Order: sequence, then C-alpha cells, then structure tokens
Amino acid sequence: MAGRLRTSVLVLALLVLAAAPARAQGYNRHEAQYGEPVDASIDDLISTPTAYVGRAVRTHGMLEISNVSREVRPSLRGTFGSYILLYPVTEVQFEWEQEAKRWYGKEVEITGVFGQGADQSTMQVYYNIVFWAYLGPPDKELPKDVKSQLVSLEELLSRPGKYDNKVVHVVGKFRGQNLYGDLPARSQRNSGDWVIKDDLYAVWVNGRKPRGDGWALDPKLKRDTGKWLDVVGRPTTIAGVTYLQALQVSLGSAPKPTADAAPPPAPPEKPKLPPVVVFSLPLDGDREVPPTGRFAVQFSKDMNEESFKNHVGPR
Repeated sequence: MAGRLRTSVLVLALLVLAAAPARAQGYNRHEAQYGEPVDASIDDLISTPTAYVGRAVRTHGMLEISNVSREVRPSLRGTFGSYILLYPVTEVQFEWEQEAKRWYGKEVEITGVFGQGADQSTMQVYYNIVFWAYLGPPDKELPKDVKSQLVSLEELLSRPGKYDNKVVHVVGKFRGQNLYGDLPARSQRNSGDWVIKDDLYAVWVNGRKPRGDGWALDPKLKRDTGKWLDVVGRPTTIAGVTYLQALQVSLGSAPKPTADAAPPPAPPEKPKLPPVVVFSLPLDGDREVPPTGRFAVQFSKDMNEESFKNHVGPR
C-alpha cells in the first residue's frame, strides 16, 4: 500500500506541476520544464528506463486497458506485451477521455514526461507517462453525427473566435513545422504542431499527423511541403491566434473559387469624330465659276450617299 501511495503521490505531483498556468502566448511550459521530447519506443522506455525517467518523451503503442499494479486505466502496450500507464494533464483530460473511447485497439502517439514506480507489496515495477499532447489514429471517415462546414482559411482567420469549437473543413498547402516562417515561432504550442496556408492565411494544426493510407508527409522536410491538404477539425482561438484541432487529414486539391470572377470591363469606345471636308472643287477663292460647272467635295471618311438628301445643295 505504501508503495502504491508513494507512486500515486509522484504522479499527482507531476500532474500539479503540469497544471501550472502558462506564462505567455505559445509558451509550452511542459517542454520548458522537461526539455524537448525525444522519440522512443515503448520497448526502449521499459528496457532502459533510467535513460528516460523525468524526461519528455514521444512514443506510440496500442491503446488498451491494463491493470498494472492493480490500477485499471488506459495504457500503451509495447511489442512484447509490456504496458505504460497514461495520465493526461488537466487541460487535455476532457478531450482525451472523450476521444480515447474510439481508439482502443488502435495505435496512439503520446507526448509527456516518463516516470517509474514500484508496488512494495509485490515488488512489481511499473511505468507511466503524464502527457500533455496526443495523436490518435487517422480516421478514414468522420463519425456520422459529425457535420463539418466548408470554410476558407481567409474566412476562418479574418474572424477569430467565430468558428471556435465548431467543426470546419479547410483546405491549405502543407508548410511543415512552420518551415517558411508563416506564423510567429512563439505561437507554436507543441513541437508536433504543423502549418497549412492558403494565399496569405496560415494556421497551426494539431491533433493529427499529416499522413493517411498510402501517404505521409514529414513536417521537418521542405521537400514534402506544397501538397494541398483537406483538414476537418475544431478551431480554438488563444490570445488572438487560431489553432485547428484536426479530426481528419487527407490529401486534397487547390480550393475552387467561391464565384466565377467577373470579366474585365470592355475598354471605352473611342470618341467618334465627325467627317470633315479635305478637298473641294471649285477651289476656295475661285471667282469665275460657271453655273453648269462640276462641283466635287471629298470628306475624311466614307459617306453614305442617302444622308445627303435634303441636307446638301447649292446656294
């Protein structure tokens, strides 16, 4: 009992530390306290725990319910059947408990601080992760009860907060982990966040990796950027910055314009100049002109003969 109590106090202490208020926009207090997460498999964590205890780690495994140390709770199972107990921090606990129900038996990625404990009554050693970020398995289809609204990134970001906690569908080019500086570096909340952009508008995406059946993009490689992605998720606005908690990510295509562009206006017509007389017979100044002589007038433009009737005559 004392062993279980000691370990429970350790986990509780980690949870209390993780629940401390953030100091500034984009400040990740967890990574500031435990360091940038290192990638490690479940088997590596369990086989060499002293190398990881008290450090931030990123790992993945099959999500299952285990009763390690007589405590029944969600756990990650490694290749050889070993388990690591999972404890979400306060700010992700509600979302995790809702989403994890659909993920049992599937592979999940967890980012948090790795810990170790022991049950003194049985001398059994067990391991845990107090986590602040997670990625679920890619969904082939959204649940039938989830309806999304197609929104442009311009519309989403021009009205911060309007779509918060609603399910939206946006389209943007993959920009990796802000590899082109589209967003302020300090606005990144977790090291696994990545960016999509359309025209001048860019948004942070979290909750899903940019991958699916038959394709995967590396957020750290520029050569993987430029692909159009469809992202369905729930926006959240924090200190004026919008973050998109992805529910589904898939390859897409450039968004279509919402309306056909109006053709450019026709150029204005050139002003019509009236015809002028450029030559005439008799010449100007002639005095000895017989009444039966020939009269001729030449205009600067072709003229319609019918237009002369009742308008031109001698005087």
